[in-house]
Amino acid sequence: MNELSIDPDRMIKFELGPLAYIMLKALNESRYDIIREWLSHDQETVRMKLKSLQLNLYIRTTKEDINKDDDLKDVIDVRKKGEDLFNSQKGINFDEFFDVFPFKTVDGRMLKVKVKELNGKYTEGYKKSKSIYLRKVRSQKDHELAVLTVKARALSDDTKYMNNIDTYIRNKMWEKDYFKYVESDESPDWDKNVANE
Repeated sequence: MNELSIDPDRMIKFELGPLAYIMLKALNESRYDIIREWLSHDQETVRMKLKSLQLNLYIRTTKEDINKDDDLKDVIDVRKKGEDLFNSQKGINFDEFFDVFPFKTVDGRMLKVKVKELNGKYTEGYKKSKSIYLRKVRSQKDHELAVLTVKARALSDDTKYMNNIDTYIRNKMWEKDYFKYVESDESPDWDKNVANE
């Protein structure tokens, strides 16, 4: 099981108690297993915290009495306010990366979800990829390098053996690909000029 990282400064800044912060973080990262586990131990406290998050407009629920047997991804929806709490890394815009990342390989293998939103909600695949990206990319410089490299690789049409978006992000493959697709002699001059700025 992966751990959730906790930023005490952010928790204090947004005046969230530890349990509310962890619950909102788990929901942001689609870690419904954590909420389900808490519901099995102390259902009333968890319900109160969820109600508090709903009243403060961090989440929206479609059911009053949530329990561990509910399909939580259908019952709890994180609102923009709740997402922005964890996705406010200055200068890092996951959509820039997502938009340049190829949808399919040259032989038709899917590399990412086709749509970001469905019926006004972000898709689970998009939210998962965004969560991984924001954990791995910690600076604007890393973000710019990732976008530049993926754009160069997509333009090269060398996608046959490219990893899917989640694996690509987890392994920070842009660090390796940069030398092949941006710094190589075959790459267009505009790539080198942008990389050196």
